[in-house]
Amino acid sequence: CWLTTRVNEELIKQVPEEKAKCAEFEHKCEEQLGEMQRIMAESLAVYLTNG
Repeated sequence: CWLTTRVNEELIKQVPEEKAKCAEFEHKCEEQLGEMQRIMAESLAVYLTNG
């Protein structure tokens, strides 16, 4: 996610509103990534416990 945000920042350095949107987008990405990691960790724990 930081990659797309980095590209966006290069394109719109002078627009504060767009920068705010970028930051919000990056934050949502990090939340989704954290959720995915949590689900994967839980799945792995269940697999190891039942395996």
